[in-house]
Amino acid sequence: MRHVHIGADALGLGLLVRLTGGDSNLDVVVAESSHDHPEAVQALREHSGYHWSVASSSTMPNAWQQLWTVVDETVDIDGNLDQLGQLISDSQTVLLSMTMPDEGWSHRVGVLAPLLEERSTSSGSEIAVIVCGGTDRNILQLGQDLSLHPNISFPAVVADRECSTPYIGTGGKVAIEVEDYYLLAVQDAERITKARQSLESLQHVIFTEYVSTLSLLKQRLFDAPVFIAVLFAICDGQGRLDDYVRSGDGESLLEKALEECLIAFRREADSVALGQLGLDESRLRDYSQQTIRRVLDFPREVSDVVQLGAEHSVRKVARLAQQTLLPPCEAYRKATGKNGEILSIATRAAVRVINAAFNYS
Repeated sequence: MRHVHIGADALGLGLLVRLTGGDSNLDVVVAESSHDHPEAVQALREHSGYHWSVASSSTMPNAWQQLWTVVDETVDIDGNLDQLGQLISDSQTVLLSMTMPDEGWSHRVGVLAPLLEERSTSSGSEIAVIVCGGTDRNILQLGQDLSLHPNISFPAVVADRECSTPYIGTGGKVAIEVEDYYLLAVQDAERITKARQSLESLQHVIFTEYVSTLSLLKQRLFDAPVFIAVLFAICDGQGRLDDYVRSGDGESLLEKALEECLIAFRREADSVALGQLGLDESRLRDYSQQTIRRVLDFPREVSDVVQLGAEHSVRKVARLAQQTLLPPCEAYRKATGKNGEILSIATRAAVRVINAAFNYS
């Protein structure tokens, strides 16, 4: 059986391909655009795999162990849609995964829909489609279209792992660094059988009806605090997020943001789901501390999140503020009857950054 993954990016190589590459009974095919990632496509094809390094925080936090993940085949999407279509239509392909950035990829979604529909009508065999990341409405439309086909499963998923940007390392091979923690949660569904048999035996892959709670956990205890720290870093004139957290009051402000976001999460999360998932107070605080380690261990430029000089930057900052910052503000207010100190400061910082982005534009 086969797993086809589209996207040689951080989450794709750091989690989704890594899960099945060598640790399951699935052959792995990586499909990517040589126009977008020419070196990665060439290196993956030439070496049939890539290096990945993981830090074990429980033993030696600064020691990185380099390992190898096998890629059985690499497909260049540009000009080779027929080859991709043949792989998708083949009944041996039981899992198709994609990693989507926040913007773009609409054309790929438009191409994939008819390929999957052709698979459904031609072979009639089961295939599970997993999409991670992205907020494009076309992805949602793809899920709605595929739900009409009984042999195509399009479950909700949460993919949670911090990964570096893939790069060309020693010997011209693709390399990536990842944290030792990871989670892939898949919405429990009766139709996922063949793919489930391959995935559920892997560590940290779970099938659950509470995917939305795990998604909320990541939004409130990682996405929101990191966005708040980015806003503070911009206002402080810092170019790198880890530098900001290490300097001055950066880490204490991030810790306070996590405390307020944790209160918001408790207000929003379903208590039954928390119990079923084992997310007690200790686990939640461990996750909060993990967010701080992620920020420090995986340096990122604030421009990776907010590009003040980029086209549509005003709209992007406003969207991030609306989706990532305002919901925990409201939940905290409902939980405590007052505004959160750090959340309120972050809201004002967001307005300041939006104004700055508008001036840049």
